[in-house]
Amino acid sequence: MIVCFLGDSLTLGVGDPDTQGWPGRLVHWAGLPQDRLLAYNLGIRRNSTTAILSRFHSEVAARLLEDQEMRLVLCLGSVDVLVMEDASDATAVRSMLEKALANTRAILEQAAPWRTLLVGPPPNSQDLFNTVLERMDHGLAAPAKDMDTPFLSLIGDLKASDLYLADLADGVHPGPSGYELIARLVHDWEPWREWMETAAQ
Repeated sequence: MIVCFLGDSLTLGVGDPDTQGWPGRLVHWAGLPQDRLLAYNLGIRRNSTTAILSRFHSEVAARLLEDQEMRLVLCLGSVDVLVMEDASDATAVRSMLEKALANTRAILEQAAPWRTLLVGPPPNSQDLFNTVLERMDHGLAAPAKDMDTPFLSLIGDLKASDLYLADLADGVHPGPSGYELIARLVHDWEPWREWMETAAQ
């Protein structure tokens, strides 16, 4: 099984001195050899849903092997929110959300040939942006449901974690403890566990 993780700097693992981020930890915990599980971290800093939509299909296709199954894990939406000039502008927020959710729907439609999981954006240290991130998270559930894509919301559990919030050194990216918390939430998610059971067979 080949698994591609697509997203922004929070998928890439910026801020993690161990350079694993949460995808690396997930793959390590699976404990499977590369002939069972081969993972690519395709996170790129400052990638909005628009940027991910423009690149993801060609990047995934370049990693396809005829005799192996391709699967995708998407984590997106954070950059769309964080690059906003004024997160208190209701009109701007609504426009941004409409575009980001339309991009997400388009990504999921193009990803239809492959099994896909969608993970919502983590919180940051700013309450105003977290309010918009919560709206983004809520909105992502609709295209995921329409495309029959399992969706995992992170923001509630991570906002309630003093450990996670304390680990946000720059207000956005966690360190090792925070990335481990994200990885643990995904690791304990039934769709991901089913994937790993399939890969181990």
